[in-house]
Amino acid sequence: MKHNEKKGVVVGIDASSIRGGGGLEHLVQILNHVDIKAHNISKIIVWCNPEVRDSLPSRDGILVVSKNYFKNPIVRMISRYFLLAREIEKNADVVFFPAGISLPVKIPAVGMCQNIQPFIQSERKNQGLTYSWLRLVLLRILMRYSLKSVDRVIFVSEHALHVLEEDGYKRNISRDTVIGHGCDDVYFSTMRTITEITEIIYVSTINTYKHQVEVAKAVAICRDKGTSLSINFVGGWVEPYYGYAKKIFNELDPGGEWIKVSGKQSRSDVVELLKQSDLFVFASTCETFGMAVVEAMAVGLPIICSDAQPMSGYLKDGAVKYFNPNHPEEIAAAIQYCRANPDELYPYRKRANQYAKNFRWSLVARSTFDVIVSVC
Repeated sequence: MKHNEKKGVVVGIDASSIRGGGGLEHLVQILNHVDIKAHNISKIIVWCNPEVRDSLPSRDGILVVSKNYFKNPIVRMISRYFLLAREIEKNADVVFFPAGISLPVKIPAVGMCQNIQPFIQSERKNQGLTYSWLRLVLLRILMRYSLKSVDRVIFVSEHALHVLEEDGYKRNISRDTVIGHGCDDVYFSTMRTITEITEIIYVSTINTYKHQVEVAKAVAICRDKGTSLSINFVGGWVEPYYGYAKKIFNELDPGGEWIKVSGKQSRSDVVELLKQSDLFVFASTCETFGMAVVEAMAVGLPIICSDAQPMSGYLKDGAVKYFNPNHPEEIAAAIQYCRANPDELYPYRKRANQYAKNFRWSLVARSTFDVIVSVC
């Protein structure tokens, strides 16, 4: 389908496999912030799962199409290839695959890599012979094929591109582009004075590579030394790790006095929880970007963070301490440092807050759609 330059480009977006989390947040934000006229776009058609339809913005120039067959993963996979691919070809001039799994279409296509876990051998091994391991293996195969079959690829960090290169991906300067995530303006506010560290928050999905168990153990070490601390884990969870984590949480805190699992929260509630906290901890060893860290930076919380990439690449000297997330003792030492030196935390908070201003969704949307329309 050739587009009429006078009428503008019809952009198709295959969001059929996006169910929530950072992938949905990214999609919502770029749709909210795209300047349709500036990119000579006549229409954006988003094919999505019915579960997320109401989360997507309703505005002129954006058509959201949901299909009931997207609900079942097996039916969705088959239907995408035999039904959705043809529908996209018929109605769009170019297609964007934000979830990283492309379709065999005969129009220009742009892919995106927002998940590097399938490409890290140690992460696959950590799953054992489970459904999670099989899922990662299949995702790796599908994503490797997909990234090779599209005209342009967007990576959310230089680290993500490097991980894929180590897995055999061939970098192509004219095809590969790095565009980070953004941060919603609601996170930016005047930083409050913090005189004592008592409330710790960790915003992320409870999963193996996020190391919530090690964080809880670290807080327990601090409490054993007479420190009054609590930890709030905010976000959804993944089994079977969550079952294991709950067991450890109950052993460490039988009365449920200082370990809290708040679960998945709305954006507004997350903002309020961050503002009410004294310290942000992030212990992941496998992140494509780490949007929650940027949000904590925007709020102006003191941050202690995993020494894994890509966080240190943009957090830089805004982190009070970096640590090895596999070692609870290191995490505990970082917490204790913040507890002992509250007056020294402000410069770190100020630097992190300034760095966060580099991640605006308006810039992300502009860069993303520049790439999309460039392949027409």
